[in-house]
Amino acid sequence: MMKKVVLIAIVLLSVHFSFAQVIKIQSGPTISNLEWSIENLEPRGVNKYLLGSSAFIGVDYLNHKHFNLSTNIGYLQKGDESEVAYTIGEGEILELPMMKAKFEFVSANTLVEIKYPLWRAFIPYLSVGPRIDLMVSYPEDFSFIKEIDELSPYSYGVNLGGGVKFDFRYIQLGLRSDYYMNITKIADWVSKDEIKDGWIDDQTVLVNFTLGFKLR
Repeated sequence: MMKKVVLIAIVLLSVHFSFAQVIKIQSGPTISNLEWSIENLEPRGVNKYLLGSSAFIGVDYLNHKHFNLSTNIGYLQKGDESEVAYTIGEGEILELPMMKAKFEFVSANTLVEIKYPLWRAFIPYLSVGPRIDLMVSYPEDFSFIKEIDELSPYSYGVNLGGGVKFDFRYIQLGLRSDYYMNITKIADWVSKDEIKDGWIDDQTVLVNFTLGFKLR
């Protein structure tokens, strides 16, 4: 699986490299939690956000004064730590133990960045674009998920973000934040044996420091 991911990354970046005006790396924390829904069960409990990590490499191209395109591929973590109780039937309570769920993904996106330079070296911007996430690791103790075998290997969504670039002669420094808006869910299943219909979705925010090397 990882060999395929590396090959896809090389092909994706190679296609854009000839157009690249900036090659950049970015890294920082991810902040996420999970939302659960299981048919006929009313959840109540606490969710502790998972503080994970992310790292990306990418290229900026078609660079103009007020916009550019950016293609990136990298790694990120999603999940949370939850202690949940479910109300079953006529007031019966099902207690679930504290579970730490960490999912790992390889993620790729292409973004349109809309810029508004305030002066030459200070450039705030907003960005939006599609993304695809490939799950490469999931929690081993989620036995009930493995039984229903309904973890989605791929998930799709949109990146909504913004940040600021400090533009120097040969390099760019920056800080950006992205919200991962999902179209598909981490897991989505229908009733099987005693397991009821349900789904698992995530809410994830990235904060990344960026370093870019200007080619032209």
